[in-house]
Amino acid sequence: MPRREYTDAEIADVLAVLKANRGSVPLTSRATGVPYQTVNSWKKGNRRGLRSPDLAKLHKEKELTLAAECEKVLWKIVKHGLAPKKIREANAGSLGTLFGIMTDKMRILRDQGPPPSEAAKGAAEAIKQAAAALVELSKQTAEPLDLASAEARIRDLQIQSAQLASEQTQ
Repeated sequence: MPRREYTDAEIADVLAVLKANRGSVPLTSRATGVPYQTVNSWKKGNRRGLRSPDLAKLHKEKELTLAAECEKVLWKIVKHGLAPKKIREANAGSLGTLFGIMTDKMRILRDQGPPPSEAAKGAAEAIKQAAAALVELSKQTAEPLDLASAEARIRDLQIQSAQLASEQTQ
């Protein structure tokens, strides 16, 4: 049986799906129908026979197109009335899961990284409040601080505290 030849556009499509799947070759192979070994080879950078010298540009375009498709699915879920029948009939838990997965894939494809956790948001707010208090206290001294300097000092203290805690557990 002759070896299947893929166009540069097909390869770029598969690589975009691979990125959305966080590099999972088995998942990408099942989703695209491209054999596991082929996807794995492309993941490792083996792109024999490519005709386009700018596959990277084409790949990025495909990622952004796939991200836009994920966003369309998200809007369908949000609008619900415009969603396909299966989405309209899904329960809230399934819709929530789908919403989370599509948001995750959209952010990955746009190189945005994960959103901050509630704990990270809380810590950032605590740092801001502590920095504001430190600025107020510093006004009573000979060396007043600005907000950015106060935040930097607090972060330094957090790092030192974490290092001390780490040393104590060793």
